[in-house]
Amino acid sequence: MYDIIKKQNGERFARAIRDCDNGIFDVPNIDKIVKYAGRNAEPILQYLASLKNIKIVETGNPQNPFDLLDKAGYNAYVADTLGKQNAIRQYFAPGEELCTFRDANRYLNYYIVNAVRKDVDNINRKDFKNPQREDEYGTSVLSIQILKKGGFISIKNRYNHTVDNSDNTYNSNPDNIIVGLAEALKHYFNVNFSTRTVLLPDGYVLISGQVCKYNSEINNTYFGDDFYICGGNIVDLNRDYQLMLGRGYIYDNSKKSITDTSGEDKVLFDTDFFQNKKVRIIKNKDNTVSLFADSERVLSVENGEMFWVKPKSSTLVDLTKFKLRGHLDFSGAKNLGLFGIDLRGAKSLRFSEKTDSINLNNAKLPECDLDFSGISRLDMYHVDFSGMKRKSVKFPKNAKEVNLGWAKLHECDLEFNNVDTVVLASANLSSVRKINFANVGRLVMWNTIMPQNCDLDFANITEKLSLGQVNLLGARNIKMPERINGVDLVGAKLPACRVDLSGAKKLELGNADLSRVTDLKLPIWYLVKNNKLKLMNKYRAHKMQNMDYLRYQNLLKSR
Repeated sequence: MYDIIKKQNGERFARAIRDCDNGIFDVPNIDKIVKYAGRNAEPILQYLASLKNIKIVETGNPQNPFDLLDKAGYNAYVADTLGKQNAIRQYFAPGEELCTFRDANRYLNYYIVNAVRKDVDNINRKDFKNPQREDEYGTSVLSIQILKKGGFISIKNRYNHTVDNSDNTYNSNPDNIIVGLAEALKHYFNVNFSTRTVLLPDGYVLISGQVCKYNSEINNTYFGDDFYICGGNIVDLNRDYQLMLGRGYIYDNSKKSITDTSGEDKVLFDTDFFQNKKVRIIKNKDNTVSLFADSERVLSVENGEMFWVKPKSSTLVDLTKFKLRGHLDFSGAKNLGLFGIDLRGAKSLRFSEKTDSINLNNAKLPECDLDFSGISRLDMYHVDFSGMKRKSVKFPKNAKEVNLGWAKLHECDLEFNNVDTVVLASANLSSVRKINFANVGRLVMWNTIMPQNCDLDFANITEKLSLGQVNLLGARNIKMPERINGVDLVGAKLPACRVDLSGAKKLELGNADLSRVTDLKLPIWYLVKNNKLKLMNKYRAHKMQNMDYLRYQNLLKSR
């Protein structure tokens, strides 16, 4: 069974079981139970050990375990010191010593009963040329070890690893030595070593008695390295031509397409990206798997999750919610979907002017410099930049739109040159050192948290300026646009400054706080529409522009 599991799950997995409790190999169908458990056994060893079914027959009148062992032909004692623990070493042939003898703390964590057959000197190793686990030589010296905190028992014999599962002699059931010994040991040490309920750790699920290690779960479908679980059924991938990419996506080299578990085509790259190319699935020595198109590595997968990608000639790349790392090159992508992606493990990110749009909404950014200067449209809604520390970010120039709504910016300079629309709604700019808007068409900053002691130059905003609910009291100087289609200052708080909005074609002031404004200039049409004195009282303006009284009256009459 060791060799079967070694071939199936790897040598490390099989060794971990053997070193923990050889008796696990005797659990019925153990190879099937761990088939989908991955290649690391450590997280599930306690669960596997709990599958050993040791039934204790309770008579209600437990005997003394040492009297029973005496009746079975053994001299037995409790090994409660290191000396007693290793006293039976003399009976073991070279190369067959128990690992126990090298563990100076074993007796502190286990109740150990060493049992030596009374006629041990008459039982010779050479008489047993074909060793069997329960033959007379093997069972002539036993070490019964019970974990003090309960839930584990092992019976070891003289052969150690010379025979299969020597740590599971008599299936680790004391009653197989002599009836009543299991109950006697349980009550003597006041510990329960029978089967106990052990929960699987996070990342594992039990399906029809099989332990399955999964990497992700979406809508009750679990995705492993080369299988997925849907509706309680385990579906294997064909490793020769199928590759789990994670997030429910499967590459099928027989069709040269990417599908989800329902068989529906999914577009991570252009639909014809793999066509007319020789595509190979390569298994690497580090247990990762790579996909090559002709001679170029396109992506790599580890533990059923894509972690590296470099699609050179794809016009569309959609890697929503993947977790990528390493040096990532997206310079070949024209439209890049990275919504919710985790890039914290990336060492570098490369884009190019060929890229029209990037969607990084809800993404986790890496600690490296980022250059988006050539991107036409950049969406970074709800992105947290704070982990980037002092790394630089170059935002697009001459772009159609940059959306940083709800983003948390780090200590950097914000420069937007010739961008049609900049959205900073509800963004946290408190750590930003400098903000520059040069020829921005529309600027939306509703509910934005502004930095202190900064200069704000909105003079070149041409289409619309939205500063609703923004506290600008920490600004040292503010320049408003002289000519603009629309201005929204509803609920905004302005510091002591001159505000000239006389050129605005549309104006919303609502409940703006303009009480600190030293010189307020409003459009004539706005003054005509609203009573000037009421406006002065409402906004408590210290000074409002002077108008020719007659002109003002004529405007009122002609309204």
